[in-house]
Amino acid sequence: ITTIRFADLAPPPPGGILQITDQYADLGMTIPDEDYALLRYNRSNYIDDWGVSNWNLDSDMWFEFSEPIHTFAARMGNSGFDWWLYNGDELVHFIPEWVTDFRGFISDEPFDRVQVKPGGSGSLVSMDDILFQTIIPAPGALPVLIGVGLATGGRRRRPA
Repeated sequence: ITTIRFADLAPPPPGGILQITDQYADLGMTIPDEDYALLRYNRSNYIDDWGVSNWNLDSDMWFEFSEPIHTFAARMGNSGFDWWLYNGDELVHFIPEWVTDFRGFISDEPFDRVQVKPGGSGSLVSMDDILFQTIIPAPGALPVLIGVGLATGGRRRRPA
């Protein structure tokens, strides 16, 4: 399972922003630059204080993968989003608004793009850790995938 935590990026200067586009291309994930995904610091929304959110209220965020994947999971900084999974231009799955802090999907059909749309008005897409996998996990792996997500939920970094 590939995990992207966002806390490993050098933080922007005070008052500055860091746009996330291809910083994780070597791990197989990019965020198209027209989506303006930003590294954000927020002690209350993110487990390790750092996460990613979009620039504009009510705009969606896209994640693209270098090869098709079968699993995608994210710990959310806020809730209430619709999820669209695509393989190329073909819609593979639509998952309506979920209102939980951790979301995970396992698909028999591969997908290489994930679109996250705010379910209500005045919302930013905000995420902490992202996990994905290129192979179809065995049925017994689902508890492990969920366990990884839950295990990262209880950790907090202590201030220096």
